[in-house]
Amino acid sequence: MYPNLEGLEVRAIMSNGFRWLDYLWSIKTFMGLGSSSSEEAADYFANLEEYLKAFVWKGHQDGETIDIVFCKKNVDKRKTWINSQPLSKGIFKEIKVHDFCGYVSENTAYRHGEESLISSIIGMTLNFVGNNNVNLFCPCGIFGSRVKCGKDHGDPKYIVIELSRLTQLLFVEADECILDFENEHGKTMQPKYFLILPMILMNGSGGLGTGWSSFIPKYDPLEIIENLRNMFHDRKAYVLMKPWYKGFNGEIKKITKETYTTEGSAQVIEPNTVLNSKLPIKTWTDHYRDQVLQSALSNKTIESYKNQSDDKIVNFEVILPAEQMEEASREGLHIKLKLISNLKLTNMNLLDTDGRFLRILLLFVLPVMNKERQEAVLKDVRNPLLEMKKKRLFIEDYSAEKIPRIPYVEDFKGKRYNKSPDEAVLEDVTDHVEEPKVDEEKRHATTVPETKPGAPYNYLLSVEVNMLYPENVKKLDVEYSTKKAYHDIINDSTATRVNK
Repeated sequence: MYPNLEGLEVRAIMSNGFRWLDYLWSIKTFMGLGSSSSEEAADYFANLEEYLKAFVWKGHQDGETIDIVFCKKNVDKRKTWINSQPLSKGIFKEIKVHDFCGYVSENTAYRHGEESLISSIIGMTLNFVGNNNVNLFCPCGIFGSRVKCGKDHGDPKYIVIELSRLTQLLFVEADECILDFENEHGKTMQPKYFLILPMILMNGSGGLGTGWSSFIPKYDPLEIIENLRNMFHDRKAYVLMKPWYKGFNGEIKKITKETYTTEGSAQVIEPNTVLNSKLPIKTWTDHYRDQVLQSALSNKTIESYKNQSDDKIVNFEVILPAEQMEEASREGLHIKLKLISNLKLTNMNLLDTDGRFLRILLLFVLPVMNKERQEAVLKDVRNPLLEMKKKRLFIEDYSAEKIPRIPYVEDFKGKRYNKSPDEAVLEDVTDHVEEPKVDEEKRHATTVPETKPGAPYNYLLSVEVNMLYPENVKKLDVEYSTKKAYHDIINDSTATRVNK
């Protein structure tokens, strides 16, 4: 039996259907615990009966199938078996680290090998205490924790990343037309630098080079932004910043002009028993257990300890002998239990694009590009505004049947519809190219800009069917008003204000 659809308008059904498509589920494939987050893994084992799948052994054929799937000797059989299985295609917002590594290798001039690149991608994803202040990718799976400084991550073939929303705000698409791109063997590669906040200060760095080493601590992004804003007006109007680590609740103390210390937490909870609930920066859970507590246990500086830490929190209960407790009270629990680390600012060595040493923040203030950035932003906003305005007219004319149901390019010419700004320029160039006077044999070597039929009006011809209804005019008006307000703000601002 079929439902009675008499009296329903087809266009209303289609309109609702297209809106429903926006809310379709996205599909993610899980392969081992490495694909799951810590919370998801804990949920699996807490509700094991719910997730447990029962298999029935029906005979010898089942044994052969298991052997094909898991036995190392049956690689060729396994490939044949996998290729015989039907595939289901889906749309994914996420990408596996291993696949992303291949994409980066193909589109950039990265020269340090696959393992180094994978390590860099994972490093930009880590978000536990003591690591990135701003992680550029969202981790989907087990990417490691403060237990082993991220070295306990899953296999790159199975762990997945997704571009962080903050990354899309940091790297402005409108800047692409003013960036200086690398060129290698005639192929355009990545920019020499980006006009963004100094990531080297937000996330820090450390490394070794020929004759030099470098260590940059992490700083508060909000303090960096405030300093940059001040320096747009006066390059000397910056204030000294204190190292800052997201999620770190211990103390960071200034000892000298170029030395800071970070302190963990030590609290006496019972006679001769100390609770360590915070570790200093650059000290990881397993390292503290193996190098500090185990060593102290061997030297009989402590009697015993209990480790109840996990991937997010630190929890060590340490029992000291009475005489060691008295000694710790005199010299300080933090010193006795090695809960202090140093941050030295004496080794902040960096080179600019010309190989010169410069003050870091001064390197990131480029007033010469202020006006170029403003013009680029305005162009990026102005063209879509014009297209939205003409789309509105197109929808109105289509609904009023002033143009055919299946429009052609000729239906737009001579009317109030503008050509797409970019395509109009290209068509104009094509129309004014003179026919080169060359021999017929050499004619094939001459190239002239080409345009496809109807290209200047593609922005109208490509309007989706679900947009061709009067109710969508209001939606377009709201979008137009928002973008127009943004355009006016940029247009009325000074170039320096745009950069800020």
